[in-house]
Amino acid sequence: MEDVERQLNLILLEIASLEDRIWESIERLREKDRLSPHLEEYVRGIMSELSYWSALCTTTSESPHVLLRRMEVHLTRARRLSEQLEQLSAASS
Repeated sequence: MEDVERQLNLILLEIASLEDRIWESIERLREKDRLSPHLEEYVRGIMSELSYWSALCTTTSESPHVLLRRMEVHLTRARRLSEQLEQLSAASS
């Protein structure tokens, strides 16, 4: 059980870092006037889900195994989003 909780904590730390990078990319796109309303709405939806699930990891009695698997999925999603936003931001330089 401790290993699952340790893995979950590492995922939560990485997600927090990715969230910062995603918001920074969004701000760069906004400054370059390259942020469409559709993209901003899409990103906000993903970020809302990340916040919701991250909060559940610290406030719920949900099984750590279930949370770990769910957060692994969200981590992958956040990584992809961060990479795509960074590419878009770099392409608009």
